[in-house]
Amino acid sequence: MINEGKEKYEQLILSSPLFSLDKEKECIAYKREAMKMVEYLYCYLISINENKYIEYGLEISETAKRCINNYDKNSGDFLSYFNAAWAKEYRRALGKKQVEQFRCGMHVTEDDQLLVNKYLKFIDKYSGEYDEVKVVSAIAEALCITCERVKEIMTLNNISFVSGDACNDDEDSGTVFDFIGEEKDFDTQYEAEDTLACIEREYQKLQQRQKKLISQLITFKISDFLQESEQLLEEAKKYSFFNVEIYDLSKQGQINARVIAIRCGVSEQSASRSIKTFFERIKNKND
Repeated sequence: MINEGKEKYEQLILSSPLFSLDKEKECIAYKREAMKMVEYLYCYLISINENKYIEYGLEISETAKRCINNYDKNSGDFLSYFNAAWAKEYRRALGKKQVEQFRCGMHVTEDDQLLVNKYLKFIDKYSGEYDEVKVVSAIAEALCITCERVKEIMTLNNISFVSGDACNDDEDSGTVFDFIGEEKDFDTQYEAEDTLACIEREYQKLQQRQKKLISQLITFKISDFLQESEQLLEEAKKYSFFNVEIYDLSKQGQINARVIAIRCGVSEQSASRSIKTFFERIKNKND
């Protein structure tokens, strides 16, 4: 039934006369078909995975309207254009939801954002120091704030938060791969494989001394998604960033980011910052 519903709305979207109408000269007909298209796109996503998308009706509708207004017939297939736009919007919506869950809906102020950024720079400086009291004290002195404030910022950095449109994820929330959902439709699978290739390109740009840590962290981060798709797993195995040992340990629940950091001789904070920076580059390229 799910496939039948999906195919039905795909056909309605593809056969819509919307983009053959003149927006100015056929204004009424254009608006009528645009309203239908919003409905088709909504039903299309719900037919793919109702449980996953039902609470994002407003975001789906707004994304559909934005895609209709911005679509260029020369830029390719409209449905693929919408799928790519929705993947990005869904990541943002998911990040905001996590904020509500973990921070009761509070957003990070600009001042806190600046302090977080400063903290990250200083924590890298003390990446080899495991005495938390000593590190906190050094950062507090450098930033001219209290130790209690440093601890607040450290907490802020270790959970999901949102400032404006930018979302940062903690270790247990989504990565750049969070658009790989339960549905394995062609567009999602295609985007996932394209992202693996993008990861490999960025990985090859790293210095040799960075690759050991990043390779293990990448594999750990995406292992859950790879376990859901044999096709993606086989694709990942083609690339040099993929670490077979870490993948096998991850499947058995015998590895985590902290253990990887210790194996590579760095602090957990430094490892976390390194992989966040790496994935941010991938995310920016996909956006």
